[in-house]
Amino acid sequence: MLSPADIAQPHPFAYARPSEYRCPHGRGSRLRPFGAARSPQDGRRVGVRLLIIATGSTHSYFGRDDWAKLAPGLKTIEDATEIRRRVLLAFELAERQMMESGTHSSLNFVIVGGGPTGVELAGAISDIAKLYMAKDFRHIDPSMAQVLILEGSPKYPRRLSAGPAAQGGRTA
Repeated sequence: MLSPADIAQPHPFAYARPSEYRCPHGRGSRLRPFGAARSPQDGRRVGVRLLIIATGSTHSYFGRDDWAKLAPGLKTIEDATEIRRRVLLAFELAERQMMESGTHSSLNFVIVGGGPTGVELAGAISDIAKLYMAKDFRHIDPSMAQVLILEGSPKYPRRLSAGPAAQGGRTA
């Protein structure tokens, strides 16, 4: 399993010469073309060779904010850590149920959103279940977990949204 340190690294290490890199976090008020920007801290003019504007992003629950407690987004390291915690907890609860009662609830993970992030997350959960968890449990078979991707876009290809039977394959 990946730790947050394996996923993200401080900005300067992503560049060839970290000593030339500065990252003033904050809000900029004015951008000027041709190599100048206003410093978010004190408003002074800063010359730049390369300006990267990271506007950030957020997820949407399409007017259903009550879904947030059940379906975390995946925009931050904290979000990723929470999703990992929930996935591991689901396997642990299934193991405990199996030991106590001889049966357990189905291990179904549902990803809402079939874009790049959703597909990547589905693949990661499938890999966790099939490759990394097999030796960790004695009473359940983690490889039997199913990962489902739900996509609401009308532009999603019909052959993909029809399900694995239409594609001649099976779920992740």
